[in-house]
Amino acid sequence: MSNLNALKMAAIVLFIVFCNSASAVITIKTTLKRGMFTKRIIVNAISNGGYRDKCLKLNITNPNSDTAVSVFIDPAMIFGPDQPGYQNLVALGNETIAVAPSATVSIDLQAYCGISYAHSPAANVSYKFLKQGDSIMIKTMTFIKQHNISNYIAQSAVWMFTNEHPLSRVYSRQDPANSELLVKYTAGLKKIKVPEMYMEIKQNDRIGEAVVSVRDIPKLYVPVKWSNDNTKRMYVTVYKENGDVYKKVDGHEEIDYTGHTVWVEFNIVNDAKGVYFVELKDEDNLVLQRKKVNVGYSIEEGL
Repeated sequence: MSNLNALKMAAIVLFIVFCNSASAVITIKTTLKRGMFTKRIIVNAISNGGYRDKCLKLNITNPNSDTAVSVFIDPAMIFGPDQPGYQNLVALGNETIAVAPSATVSIDLQAYCGISYAHSPAANVSYKFLKQGDSIMIKTMTFIKQHNISNYIAQSAVWMFTNEHPLSRVYSRQDPANSELLVKYTAGLKKIKVPEMYMEIKQNDRIGEAVVSVRDIPKLYVPVKWSNDNTKRMYVTVYKENGDVYKKVDGHEEIDYTGHTVWVEFNIVNDAKGVYFVELKDEDNLVLQRKKVNVGYSIEEGL
């Protein structure tokens, strides 16, 4: 190849590279929170109706005509309604959305009720950003996302931060393993004791009504556990405060790689008000565990 042809070929390559570089769109990375405060993005939030699902829609606008934006949705972002009586909505977050120059993109976010006594919102209620949860709430929401914790359990955990519900309420009888997984993680973050018993509260999903239902009778669940290494026959018995046998728990035993678990159930209405003791004994009548349970005094007592 002659020098002239080589120069022509080099010029063509440089021209192509220049054109591609000129036409390439620069992408800026930001978080939702930072992007709103720096006005790099404009966010309009509305409800889709309900809670504990993809119930919060964000319309994210990129006003810049030559720069794309990659927006990371921060965990535990709390949005408030512009109409009184409706719940705040708390976004799970930990996802990313791309917005082209001068474009608007919509995303439906997984969100949860942030005020347990307020009403579940109807669709198309306008929301605005209020604040982000504290560092422990942020870590908890990230853990929920990473471990695919159910919406029911996650909702109960959110109320622990927004309504000061006790850790013992973070529980689902349908999924005790993940309930305990999240409880132990959060207890470690908060540096508090893991509860010895749990309460499952019915979550009302009717739009326009309070989420915590007063129509359903709450129950207490007391886990009694022992390891797989124990080869003796085990017995779980509930005693009254005076020492009389209240009931023997036979069955309801769950077995997995962590060991054996029997969940002892109390109904705060059907079971007489009083103090009970749950005991785990082996076949030699040796008491291995003893837990005190207060039933019927208040919804939180003993929890």
